[in-house]
Order: sequence, then C-alpha cells, then structure tokens
Amino acid sequence: MARKKPSRSKPKARKLKKSKKPKKAKKSKKAKKKGARKAGKRAARSSKKRPAARGGKPFQAVGVDIGASNGKAVLGELSADGVLSIRDIRRFPNGMHESDGTLRWDFERLLGEIKGAVDDAFSQGNKPASVGIDTWGVDYVLFARDGSLVDKPFAYRDHRTDGLVERFTKEVMPTEELFRITGNHLSQINTLYQLYAETLSGDERLARTDKLLLMPDAFARALSGRAVAEYTIASTSQLMDARARKWSDELVGRLGIRREILPELVDPGTKLGPYRASAGRKLNVIVPAGHDTAAAVAAVPASGEEPWAFVSSGTWSLIGIEVDEPIVTEEAREAGLTNEGSLDGKIRFLANVSGLWLVQECMRMWNEAGAGVDIIKVCEDAGRAPVHGPLVDPDHASFLAPSDMPQAIADYCRSTGQPPPDGVGVTARCLFESLALKTRLMLERIAALTGVDPRVIHMVGGGSLNETLCRMTADAAGRPVVAGPAEATVTGNLLIQARAARRIRSLEEIREISRNSFDLKRYEPSGDDYWQARYERFRELAP
Repeated sequence: MARKKPSRSKPKARKLKKSKKPKKAKKSKKAKKKGARKAGKRAARSSKKRPAARGGKPFQAVGVDIGASNGKAVLGELSADGVLSIRDIRRFPNGMHESDGTLRWDFERLLGEIKGAVDDAFSQGNKPASVGIDTWGVDYVLFARDGSLVDKPFAYRDHRTDGLVERFTKEVMPTEELFRITGNHLSQINTLYQLYAETLSGDERLARTDKLLLMPDAFARALSGRAVAEYTIASTSQLMDARARKWSDELVGRLGIRREILPELVDPGTKLGPYRASAGRKLNVIVPAGHDTAAAVAAVPASGEEPWAFVSSGTWSLIGIEVDEPIVTEEAREAGLTNEGSLDGKIRFLANVSGLWLVQECMRMWNEAGAGVDIIKVCEDAGRAPVHGPLVDPDHASFLAPSDMPQAIADYCRSTGQPPPDGVGVTARCLFESLALKTRLMLERIAALTGVDPRVIHMVGGGSLNETLCRMTADAAGRPVVAGPAEATVTGNLLIQARAARRIRSLEEIREISRNSFDLKRYEPSGDDYWQARYERFRELAP
C-alpha cells in the first residue's frame, strides 16, 4: 500500500479552554491520624493537615530559575481567586567558562544577579514574602568552614569525568548494584563521578570542604546562612538510596568522602530563614523543588483524568511519568531510565535526553560563521527541508560537548551510512525529527516497564513554544501533545513557595492553578504513515 506523503501544513493545534476555578479540597482525616513519613513524603502529609488560605491579599514571591545558558528572576503574584501572574524582574546570561583548561561556573556573578533581582523586586514597589531558586542538576559548590568557596564550581561538561563511569563500576561498585541502590542512570555528568574525579585528582579541595551543596542549595545558603540538601536536587546526584530517600552511607563510604560534608536532607517547600535585602527589607528563603525539572513537573497542567506523560523541553529533554516508588530493576537500567525525586515523595521515572542543546550549539556555530539565524528561521527552514533526511541519536557520546556541533552531526551521519545534512534547514529537521522519535522510544520503554500507557503528552518549558517540535512529537509518538506553560519551571517554583506559605494545599491544586493561569495548545497526531517508517529507521540507530 502506498504511503501517504508527509504533510507540511501548519500544525494541527487548538487552544484549550481554561478550566473552572479550583475547588477547595477537604481536609484528610487519615492524614491527621497518621504519623510522619520518611524523608521525601513529609511535605505531602503536612500539606493535608493545614487549610489553604486563598482569601485576603494576593501572595507575592520571587522565583529564580537558572539554566545552563541563561537565568531569569520573576515576580509571581497569586490572586485570592487562584490565578498566578508572572512578570519578569530581570534576565541574565549564564554559561560555562574556561579556566586553566577546565569548564567552570561563575557562582559569585550568578549570586549577584539573584541579590540584584530581589532588590529590584522591592524597588519596583512589590512586597514579596519569599524567594526560591531552582537550577539544573548534578553540579555542586564546595564551601569552607568560614562560608567561602573552596574553588569555582566545575561544570558537568568538563572532561575530567571522561571514562570514569567504566572505571568506577569496575573498581568501586558494579553497575547492577549501583543502579539498585541509587536508581539513577549511569551518566558521566553525575555528581558521583565528579566526586570520584576529585578523589583521584590528589588535590586538597575535599579536605578543605566543610559542606558540599548542589547549585540551588548553594545559592540558598548564601542568602540564608543555612546549609541543606533539598530532596529533588539531591536525587540527581547518584549519591542517594532511592528507596530509603536518604544519602547512601554504603556508596559514600566506598567513594571515600567524608559523610559529614553532605548536609541534612529536607523536603521541597522548607523555609530556611530570612534574607535581608537592601534598605533593611526582608523576605523568607524557601527551597522550592531545587531541581528545575522537578519544579516544571509540579506545574504540569494535568487533570489526572487520564494517564499522562511529561516532556520538559529545553537544553535537555526530560521524558517520563510520575510513580509512587522508584523502579530499580535491571530492565529499567538497561532501558536507560532513571529515578529522580518529585513533590510529595513521588518519583519522576524518566529518560534524560540531550534536547535542544544540539540545536543551540548548531545555531551558535552558524552565527559565528555569519549566518545570522534565530530559532524562528531555524524552524521555518526545517519545515521547508526535504523529508526522509538523516537521523541521529541525540544521546550519542559525540554530542555531549563537541567544539563544532554541525561537524559532529556530519561525522555521525557518515559513520552510520547516511548522507550528512547540508545547510540549516536539513540539519534542523534532522534534529527535530530525531528528538520527536526519541520521545516515542523512551515512552514505549516506560510503558513496557510500568504498564502505564500515557494517552497525552504534556510538553512544558521553552520547547513548548516550538510548534515544529510539538507537531513532530505528536506525529512521531501518535499521541496528542498539550503544549505549555513555557514557564513551567518558575511556575512550579512560585507555587511551591505559595504552598509553603499555606496559600495552596496540595500538588493537585498547584496543577489546577497552572491550568487556570496559562493558555495551552493541543496538537493532534496526523496519523501519517511517514512517521512509522521514520521510527523503524531510527530504531536502527538508537540502542
């Protein structure tokens, strides 16, 4: 039977109507009777005990979201009738920089941006009650006893961890045991292998360390003076016992680091103390979900009426579902899946996929060569590019940190018997199609292991604004894609702060507010035979 020609028409999308205002939930008698649960579940229990306080003045907070390439600080205002509005305070660049042949983060400059944003919020006449910070995962800051930095923090793309996954699993702990304890996919960027590199280096950085804090917790300490490890960000480190939801003493001991440098684990929404801004004005420092993906997933506007999956699309593409307990089977490890902490002790069972990083790096190289392209032109050119072009596995090791991404893509295509993409449009279509097909592959693996077959995909983050990517994902996965909110990460950050202030009662209410506060788009799958043929070709490339 002849295959249909792939459609190049505009995306099949429709605007979703906003749902009714969220109803107030009843207090749970069961929650009142039971005692405290283990770490990671206390927040869920305590939130059911206390009533939501919707009436009265609007609630204001500052949310800071810092990614690998940029950061932003916003003022969020939750109205008495449960609608969240967000306004930019400031945006600022971020990026790894070279220092003595290594890749580092400029922690002090980023901290200055955070403090400046809080000052700006007050100077604009606002009265924020609190500030919360989320960032990417795995990277950390070493603090000396006097509160100073031991050194500038390393960036996860630094090459010091090259080859260390294999060495660690051969010399320290076998792969199967490591996954059984941590539930984390073995990736050389993880905190575990960065610390392994520290122990092998022979320098005295760890000897001079009083506390090791992951990035959002490091910023929170600099503001509040209190050192903690928030659960969701700690769960990215591969240093936790996933089932016990605590630091793994067994793993820490074998790694050879001092247990006391790892701080107390706390739940999302924990208040650390006050920060005194300029002119003596104060606000509370709250650790929201410190991991940006956990914050974004908290704000997924799902109703719970049907099984759903999330795709948090940005530099990385995080593809998964929420489950109650970690899945640490050998099948999960072989499928390349990972377990990370979510709100209320839930687990994000997901795949970490190299996302729009590949597109961003191609754009950087094209613009350095004088092409003058932006994401709008890249998407337009991708839509006009010929079909049946080359495909790549976004997670291939050659794409982790190449000096020239278009060249790395060309080399990969040659090595897999495909013609290299020529020009912006063909390259962009190659990458967008590959990301969409990888999404289908990972969702199928998740469904096979959990029995959960998502009926809809919620795409949040910056990628949700990319109609080309949303349409291709719906077509490739054969499932509707609901796109938005684009600012899901900072939305989750702000609403977790509101819950800490007792203005919101539950995770379900957070998601209702997200649905009520933002316009969403729904993309229906086309059913085009083209995508099945493309998937079969992609499966020949992706392990």
